[in-house]
Amino acid sequence: MLPLFIWVTGAVLFAAFAFFAFAQAAVARNSGQSAADASALAAAQQARADLVRVLGQRVADGEDWRDLLENPEITGAPDLSDAAALAGRNGAHLRGPVTVGSVRGLPAFTAKIEMNSSIGRTVIPGVGAEHAKSSATAVIAPRCEAEQAEGDDFEVSCAGSLFQLSGRDFDPAELPDDSKLFSVYLSD
Repeated sequence: MLPLFIWVTGAVLFAAFAFFAFAQAAVARNSGQSAADASALAAAQQARADLVRVLGQRVADGEDWRDLLENPEITGAPDLSDAAALAGRNGAHLRGPVTVGSVRGLPAFTAKIEMNSSIGRTVIPGVGAEHAKSSATAVIAPRCEAEQAEGDDFEVSCAGSLFQLSGRDFDPAELPDDSKLFSVYLSD
């Protein structure tokens, strides 16, 4: 029969390795969540840039643009290549396409990722070959309101900043930075 201290030492070592396995899984999960967050934000930022281009085109063409400014909606399929690139830079890959949906009536982009590397060797059977999976959703929200000034001119208020927008001789370069018109944030 083995002395008691050998049994206790063995049990303590096993517990330490088990806790280490849980720590490895937590690190993999956090890395996966970072990759998912980055991918969802990249998709939403890319769609926001497309949205601002459409907004500028509508103003230049004399079409209705106020609703798009105050209630953004995604029309057509946005280019979401940045989402896949950022997942790759974070050691992950997308599990399927980034999905376009809605959160509280606002355009939202959900990225689901899987880490490229497994959790690694552990004392817990069957866990070592697992890959962390995660998802994140990013939302595009308007930051502006437009009020008619004189004629074709509008006064646009974006999160405390004011600028004039005129339908006559409009140059899309007159629009402020994308981030002043629409915010992009991660949904809960």
